[in-house]
Amino acid sequence: MKLIIAGGGSSGLGVALAAAQRSWNVLLIEAQDIGGGTSTASTKLIHGGLRYLETAIRRLRYTDWTLVKEALRERHWMLNSHADLCRSISLVLPVGSRVDKLYYGVGLYLYHWLSYPYQLRAPQYLSQRELSGSFPLIRENFIGGWRFWDGQFQDRLYAVHLALFLRERYGVEIQTHSKVIDIIPRGKEVVVRMRQCMKKWGTFS
Repeated sequence: MKLIIAGGGSSGLGVALAAAQRSWNVLLIEAQDIGGGTSTASTKLIHGGLRYLETAIRRLRYTDWTLVKEALRERHWMLNSHADLCRSISLVLPVGSRVDKLYYGVGLYLYHWLSYPYQLRAPQYLSQRELSGSFPLIRENFIGGWRFWDGQFQDRLYAVHLALFLRERYGVEIQTHSKVIDIIPRGKEVVVRMRQCMKKWGTFS
C-alpha cells in the first residue's frame, strides 16, 4: 500500500514525514517546486500559537493547551537543529489601556512559562516613548506595548531541506512539476492520474 500526497508545501511535507516515520510507503506529488505555493505566503513564524492559548483559557480547552506546549517544543527543535535557516525574532504588541497591558502581559508571561525549559527571552514592556521611538509611524494613541520573542524561518529553503531529508532518510518518492488531474476509486484501490508540467530532467526526483 502506498500513501499518495498531493502538495509539497508545509502540510504535505509534514504528513509525509509523519507517514515515513511510521514506515509507510509514500509518494509526494507537487505541481510546482517544493514549497512553491501557499506555504511561501505565510508569516514565516515559528510559534506556539497565542490565540490557541487564549482559547484554552477562555473556553477551558485542554487540547489547545497541549497544542501550544507541543508547538513551543517544536519551535525549540527547529531553532536549534536548523540554526542556518531559523532565528529568534522580537515582536511588539501595542496596548491601548492599562487593562490591555495587564491582560496581554499575563498572557505573554504564561506563554513564556509554557515554553520551559526551552524559553527564549522573557516579555518586556515598552513605555509609550519607547514604543513611538521604535515605531515612529504609529498614529494610534497607545500607552505602550509588550515585546516578546518567537521564531522565524526561511520557509522555502527549509521545505527543500526537509524534502531532501525525506528522500535520503526514508526513501520517500517525490515528484515535482506533476499535477494531479484525477482520482478514480476502483474497488479497494484508488487510481491517481497526474500530468507532468515540464520535462523530466527538471523534476525534483
